[in-house]
Amino acid sequence: MAVVSEAVRAQVLTQAGGVCEYCRYPEEFHSRRFAVDHIFPRVKGGTDDLTNLALSCRNCNERKQDATEANDLGDGENRAAVPPARAATVGKTISRRAATFA
Repeated sequence: MAVVSEAVRAQVLTQAGGVCEYCRYPEEFHSRRFAVDHIFPRVKGGTDDLTNLALSCRNCNERKQDATEANDLGDGENRAAVPPARAATVGKTISRRAATFA
């Protein structure tokens, strides 16, 4: 997991409204600090630009790892592994239901 500055983390936290952008769980109710996830992973050419950063609870971050697609358990289709709120800017998305990251 790449480390971002506290200033960037604060921007991501504000951008996300303090909730995991994948499952919508609030950071304030979690025992561990949430991670800053690279939606399109750095190892696959993703950048540190705010548009590519998402607040992610540990469970979602560990499940996603460096996946760029996920299997939507709602309809079984592979979709871009992006936070649901960002789907309009990326295209297809996984539903708010559980997903199996590829």
